[in-house]
Amino acid sequence: MSRMVVTATARGLKMPDLVVSLQLRGSTEPWRAHLAAGVLLTPDRVLVPQPVAALLDPAVEFEVVVIPLPLVAGGVVERFAPARVDLVRVADDVLPRAAVVALAAPSRYPATVTGFDACRVRDAVVAHGGDLWSALESERMVPPGLRVGPGEAVLRDATDVERRQRSPVRDDHVFIDVNPWINWICNLTPICDPCHRP
Repeated sequence: MSRMVVTATARGLKMPDLVVSLQLRGSTEPWRAHLAAGVLLTPDRVLVPQPVAALLDPAVEFEVVVIPLPLVAGGVVERFAPARVDLVRVADDVLPRAAVVALAAPSRYPATVTGFDACRVRDAVVAHGGDLWSALESERMVPPGLRVGPGEAVLRDATDVERRQRSPVRDDHVFIDVNPWINWICNLTPICDPCHRP
């Protein structure tokens, strides 16, 4: 069973300390680009119960955004390209029951699902008429409310955090002559042979 830290939101829902948003790629307003919520199944795979039609269309380019909450805690917002999308259907299903999105690179964050008892999840899916979100919630593998996604305020804040993350730290190094600054560069390499001659 999952043990997940949760944070209260303004809507009164409980949200985990990590949310996943699948978004249209390249949007200038990422807070309006949210397509679906997902669950970090492993650091390099996202589970998307009841995926929306846009995720099924190969012409729609999307990316996966992993957002730590609360954002003021200094966590890193991550943005990944999908490497693969596996759709899961049962027999004559028209729409998939779930999608598993493999990320192009692993997240720095651990999975948000820490236990997965397949028999219990299967029984819960059957009891909820095939609704995987409800099954995961009833088995306490994800908190209620996760399926609605992070919300516009969190997505706007995440956009600001990402903008700051892309801005590199800049330091100005001033040396008295050429030898110290060449040695400074040399020391950044694993094959440095510093010059100690005047």
